Formats: sequence, C-alpha cells, structure tokens
Amino acid sequence: MKVPVILQARMGSSRLPGKSLREIEGKPLLQWVIERLRLSLSGEVILATTRKGEDDPLASLAERLGVPVFRGSESDVLSRYYRVSLLYPAPYYVRATGDNPLVDPGSIDRLLKVIEGGGIDYALEKGLPYGGATEIFTRQALHLCYRLGTAQDEKEHVTLFMKRTPELFKALYPDAPEELLAPLLRLTVDTEEDLLRVQRIYKRYHGERGVELPRVVADYREGGEI
Repeated sequence: MKVPVILQARMGSSRLPGKSLREIEGKPLLQWVIERLRLSLSGEVILATTRKGEDDPLASLAERLGVPVFRGSESDVLSRYYRVSLLYPAPYYVRATGDNPLVDPGSIDRLLKVIEGGGIDYALEKGLPYGGATEIFTRQALHLCYRLGTAQDEKEHVTLFMKRTPELFKALYPDAPEELLAPLLRLTVDTEEDLLRVQRIYKRYHGERGVELPRVVADYREGGEI
C-alpha cells in the first residue's frame, strides 16, 4: 500500500531563516528532501506548510514538483497533520520534516511493515543518523492526539503527546539496519554549520543513485568526521 508522507516545512526557522530554499548542489534543500522521500517504495509525499506569505515559495516549489500542498496554522503543526488526514484518508501516516535533506527513504518502507503487523500505534527506528529518520502512526493515534494533545509543545511537536502517554499509545522502537547505525552523526539542518556539512556530503557523495547513506555512515565510522 501507499502511505501518505506528511512533510512539514516553513521558511520561518529561528536559527536559520529560509533554510528550506538554501541551495545544495544546485537545488533547494526542500527539493532534496522531497526527492529522497519519493525514493520510498511505500510513500506518497504531501507538503504541509503555513498560510503565511513567506511560505508561498515552498508551496510553489512543491506544486512544480507535483506534490500536493496543504496550508494551515503556523504554530499548531498537529492541526496541519490532522487536517491533511481528513483530506487524504489512510490507515497510517508518516511524519517527515523539511530540514532533513539526507532522510533515509527506506525507513518509511521498514516502518510500514512494522505497523502493518498490528497492535502498534506509533513507531520510530533507533540508531539512524540524526536527521535520517521518519515516524509512522495510525490514523486513530493521530486523531486521538489531536483531541487530547492540548499543550502548546504537543501542538508544535506532532508526536510528543503519543510519546508522553504510553498508557494510551503502544509505541515500538526497532533498531535501524546495522549499516545505518550512527546516532551521533548529525545530518539535519538547523544551523549554518549544519548546512555546510550537508553541502560537503552532497558534493562528495552524490551520484547517479543520489547520496547513499550507508556509504556516508561507513566513512563516518571509519574517520569519525564528515
């Protein structure tokens, strides 16, 4: 089956404003995120951004790439996910974020197999590089989270209420594949330093099949620095 991958992104980052459109090897960062997520065998990407005018370029980019766009609240990110789920009904949803241009697309496929087995509300792989993971949850879990997760940080961080209330949600944290285990390797983009690191990785590792994360992890393990 195909699972909706809800990709949250906005231009208004406090630490690195406009990072979603910063260039990496000739493409905006957000485009790399979308292209990597599309390598999943199981996922279909939907961009969830805000109604603010500053996010118009993100919506335009997604539309040029053929990605559906939903625009909602800036601060209540959870409501964006909930409203996307009303427009795109499905038994499961994947959460991805627009600051991870080296996300592992295989994580979507692996997590879908885990949650399709039944009895699990939420799953996240352990051990991937920071910025390499996605999360998956059931439709029922998302809707319950929307109704009960009323604290501001629970609205901002979509799955926080699920993690805070294990009595309501059964979570599973399987280990990532051994060749991808590198939890201390930082591949997300929150700062200028992060962006420079990712730009170096793309310059060094990008080929016909994109950036192959196992190669990056292997070199990191061997040398301790990327």
